[in-house]
Amino acid sequence: KEAVALVPKNTKYLMLMSKALVAKKALDMAVEPLQTAMSLEPKNSAIALALCNLYAKKGYHSVAINHCKKALELNDSDYEVMNRLAWLYAKKGVSIDKAFELSQKTLDARPDKPEYWDTLSELYYARGEVEKAVETIKKATELSPDDNYYKQQLWRFKNPKSPTQTQPAFPP
Repeated sequence: KEAVALVPKNTKYLMLMSKALVAKKALDMAVEPLQTAMSLEPKNSAIALALCNLYAKKGYHSVAINHCKKALELNDSDYEVMNRLAWLYAKKGVSIDKAFELSQKTLDARPDKPEYWDTLSELYYARGEVEKAVETIKKATELSPDDNYYKQQLWRFKNPKSPTQTQPAFPP
């Protein structure tokens, strides 16, 4: 807060302030510094991605998708943005073909990233292809065997839930 007060137009400080607020679980308060940063640097894809991630954490997937789209327009070779957008499409159950295309690009570039395999598995699950989802999430667990999130995903895919249960809004 002190750094932002001293240099209120420094987008790096604003992004760090937002990140600190997210860490404190003050998600609503974390929005304003990022929106300010975006107004100062509207062509900064990192800020657009930060807004995408923040809104995804808040569970506002449609808003998050719009920010991810903007981030991808600003930097069409950012695999992190592609992966996040594909994941959001899977969660919303929209643009699944586009999501598979984005997911494939990320895996072609970085097959060593378990989060990219997680996204592909989420897409298969969203499409109702549970066996493929299970097979794919196993690749993430192999790449990151100590990560409980991927183990939870594997369990979730093997044990489909009833429509009344909720899903986490955002992976760790």
